[in-house]
Amino acid sequence: MSYNYNSKMAWWKIALIALAVILIVGALASLITSLVINRDDAQEGQLSTKAYSVGGLNEDGTYLDTRGSIYTKDLFKCADLKCSLVFDHNISYKVFFYDGNENFMSSTTALAGNYSDVPYGASYCRIVITPDSDQNIKWYEVKGYAKQLTVEYNSNAKITPIKNVLNYECEDGTDFYYDYETPQTQSGSQYKASKPIAVEEYTKIVISTKVKCYILYGDKDGHKCTSYRMVSVGQNDTYVEGQNTFADFNTYTFDIPEGAAYFRVVCSQSAYSYGYISGLYLTK
Repeated sequence: MSYNYNSKMAWWKIALIALAVILIVGALASLITSLVINRDDAQEGQLSTKAYSVGGLNEDGTYLDTRGSIYTKDLFKCADLKCSLVFDHNISYKVFFYDGNENFMSSTTALAGNYSDVPYGASYCRIVITPDSDQNIKWYEVKGYAKQLTVEYNSNAKITPIKNVLNYECEDGTDFYYDYETPQTQSGSQYKASKPIAVEEYTKIVISTKVKCYILYGDKDGHKCTSYRMVSVGQNDTYVEGQNTFADFNTYTFDIPEGAAYFRVVCSQSAYSYGYISGLYLTK
């Protein structure tokens, strides 16, 4: 019986061609899938789904190694921020805010609705998206979760120099009407006075408070009180009886007078202890 080697070689050729076709089709399918997943479908003024990667952020805004969420690796400007969830979403999200120097400021709680509030002094932000039930997100699932949240922002916004000086050191008591330098206890009252805070190159003070307080300006030696400004809450705010405070925080901006090199903030000891001044910034 004779053996047909030509027939055997023909079948091997057909098998090799078929295998090559399968491999080529598979590679093309993988490439097309990758292109679809990574396609930048964001409109003008919207955050691209390509901005997200698997991972997360800690409470202090630093990187968290996790596969249970996705996050924006890079900061983006938060001016005119508007976050909108699709109707049938299965995610929650948090927004992390940073100042103009890219220092972490604060973050929201987990959000399951639309959001557009930006705290004063925030210039940049990051987003963390957490699926309702997926603790092992694959790379090809990132876009699907990211598409459930539309993030709009003003990428052309100007970043205003700003410095947070809320965590100032205090001294007990001051006769703030007359003396900038020497802390004293005014008759019948108890006050907290910040130690002199340098104005530096800034031209404005922004303060957020729910109590009356005072700003005292000093000369370059930090001694002479050149002037002072009483910070008063609005007349239409709701007064909280028995607490000498108002229900809501009010934010005020003051021009720093010419020649002032330092300033102090003066308020009651209870106001300082209970955090009734929630924001203090230098800006231009």
